[in-house]
Amino acid sequence: MFNTTEEEQLKDIQSLSEKEILQLKIDLDKALVEKKFCLKGQTSPIPVHLNTFFLTKEQQKSLQEKSNIIIQCIKKVVQEYYISPELQAKILLHPAEKTLFLSTTPSKGFGMMRLDAFYNGDQIKFVELNSDYPEGVVIFQNSCEAYDETLLAWKLLKPNHVSTIDNKELFYENVVALYKMNGGKQQKPSIALVGPIDRLFISEYELLTKFFLDKGHKAFLVEPQELSLTETGLSYNGESIHIVRRLGEMRYFRENEFAKPILEAYKKRQVLLVNDLHNRLWGIKTFFAILHDKNFSYLFSEEEKMVIEETIPKTWIVDSHNKEQRENFLSQKNKIVLKPNDDSEGNLVYIGKDTSDDAWRKIVFDTEIHGWTAQELIPIPKKQIIGVTKDGKKFEKELYFDLMIHIFMGKDGEVIFGNMGARTSESSILNVAKGGGINSVKIVEK
Repeated sequence: MFNTTEEEQLKDIQSLSEKEILQLKIDLDKALVEKKFCLKGQTSPIPVHLNTFFLTKEQQKSLQEKSNIIIQCIKKVVQEYYISPELQAKILLHPAEKTLFLSTTPSKGFGMMRLDAFYNGDQIKFVELNSDYPEGVVIFQNSCEAYDETLLAWKLLKPNHVSTIDNKELFYENVVALYKMNGGKQQKPSIALVGPIDRLFISEYELLTKFFLDKGHKAFLVEPQELSLTETGLSYNGESIHIVRRLGEMRYFRENEFAKPILEAYKKRQVLLVNDLHNRLWGIKTFFAILHDKNFSYLFSEEEKMVIEETIPKTWIVDSHNKEQRENFLSQKNKIVLKPNDDSEGNLVYIGKDTSDDAWRKIVFDTEIHGWTAQELIPIPKKQIIGVTKDGKKFEKELYFDLMIHIFMGKDGEVIFGNMGARTSESSILNVAKGGGINSVKIVEK
């Protein structure tokens, strides 16, 4: 437990009868479904458990200060990448990505990002930065609101626990700031939300489209092939498009022929992409290895080096030609995690201790993982969770959890922190797309 407030809420929920627990869950799920907190093709909501997470203001301040330092360190690595052939050689990227990064200029500013972290109340470990295409800003905020409304009605949450921060508004302000920072002149620029319409989080795109419409913008949810390239930029059914909110990772746009009009307009600076394609660089997993690399330590101040050492797990770039490294991965199997640089939603993540010896040996000696990220396995914290199974049975068990630290850019380019979330799972791979749950994080005085 982090603090007494968590203990008090847990005891209050534990004191409810079985019938009351089931009714509470019904009320919560109803509120979530009304806000479309569901994955594609599902009518039941993404799991949100009955008790939530609390941090003190002091803990929040410490987390944000260290998060900001790590973001600034990553920014330095990104800037160095453009001018350092040595760094470019160490970071293996898809050829189309590397060509684009080195032949185009990034937009000013940065888009929404998310730092994923393990935190046991004392020690913080940042394990990943999602900067390419962090999704779910609307449905996460909606889930916070549904939880708050339901738990307040049941007197299981106090009014002062409800955050006044709105991630949807921070995201919108981030988009507007980027547009103006990069020379946008329209008072209400037209926005196309572009990507594969068969994605799991389709409700997010529908809600985000409506959100932009409610803000007075012309907004369209489309696939790339529905856009046309004109002399002045992109258009949809004759309507000029000023901003593209991309609904997919960079690999989706780099590999599809029908995305070429978007890339051409982007290269000519005729359209603002959110997130900018260069934002992908910030979240390259192997950059965490560069933070620890003595050859690049000149990039960081002494304070930054201390925070890196304290908060970033030991990370290595996989070299399939380095026999000694591979032998070390075999001997240290139960202490290593292997991750691809070019995937998401928890795919192709291999945790040594959860993998058989034969399977691990095959993975380690597979040349296809050359350039991947190997990371020190960090103990994942657990928390006592109360919930209800799909067949209506109350459960109380310890689940793994991590924190999602949402980061936005303010109008002057500064870092702004949004509402924090927590993901829960019985699996040590914490991901909503893999069946994990999600909760908001509440801030208390002490």
